Amino acid sequence: MPPLRERRIPLAYDLGARALLALPFLAWGLWRLTAAEAAIEALSGAGLAFPGAINYASAGIELMGGVLLVLGFQVWATAAVLILYLLPVTFLVHGLPAHEDPAQALQVLRDLALAGGLLLLAGVHRRDAPPSGPER
Repeated sequence: MPPLRERRIPLAYDLGARALLALPFLAWGLWRLTAAEAAIEALSGAGLAFPGAINYASAGIELMGGVLLVLGFQVWATAAVLILYLLPVTFLVHGLPAHEDPAQALQVLRDLALAGGLLLLAGVHRRDAPPSGPER
């Protein structure tokens, strides 16, 4: 099997993808800060302990992740952190009610699609990551 060619993404596409993927995180982070009572109530309704602490920690992750994506700083690591944050949050907050509520099911699908976009972005920027071992 021939070796895979290195793929490069044009700068405009990269910037556009990073900006579009950052938008939901920036919006959610701002919402968590500006409508903290509603956000905390939503987390309480999902049965999570310490909803206030979770809300503000989530706001920090979402805002920092969104800003770092837009700036293009350590895109691979930022995308990886956002995926690791997004997947458990998706299933803790929306996963169980998704069986009963079609709106929750759509939110789960939206978050999974977002994680897929982040995974693709992480793959494109993998060359920016520090080496993980001996070259093969």
